[in-house]
Amino acid sequence: MGPQRRKRSRKNPSDGEASGKKRRYSHRGRTVLDMAAKALKDKNPIKLEWDKEDNLPTGKYASKFSSWIGVTVRGNVSCTLNSWDEVDQPTLDLMLSELTGAFNVIEERHDWCLHKLADLWRKWKCTLVRKWMYDETGVIQMTTPPLYKNITQEEWNMFVASHSTEAFKAISAKNKENLC
Repeated sequence: MGPQRRKRSRKNPSDGEASGKKRRYSHRGRTVLDMAAKALKDKNPIKLEWDKEDNLPTGKYASKFSSWIGVTVRGNVSCTLNSWDEVDQPTLDLMLSELTGAFNVIEERHDWCLHKLADLWRKWKCTLVRKWMYDETGVIQMTTPPLYKNITQEEWNMFVASHSTEAFKAISAKNKENLC
């Protein structure tokens, strides 16, 4: 299955506009890069270029590598974990194996990959809160986000419960202040 793009809903009464509700996106499946999945399966990693100064991926496959990191972390780490520290070593090893199996990641950058996985996991959780946990009127949505088929209804319920507590809201407010 190739990458699928988000489809914005059209302003059409049949899409819920008549009832005052607006759909954000229509159905899509998990994004998987065919070339990376094939490279992983064939054990023939895609050649990445690495910037000599920053030692970061560059060139024509850099953005695909970044996408693959996101797909890898969303597919292997639950949104219900409270902290990246809760991810066990076998899962970290598996994800690193998926990254290095699909792309030629230089060994000195394996730690960077693990940090990037953590960063994208945290950003994903923020996206779940910002774009999917509340509707346009601020009401909590108990329906699993259609964009992420790997999140079960039980996981979504746990995620919403953990992100609806006063303690979470206090931490979130403090973090927002720190950004300013």
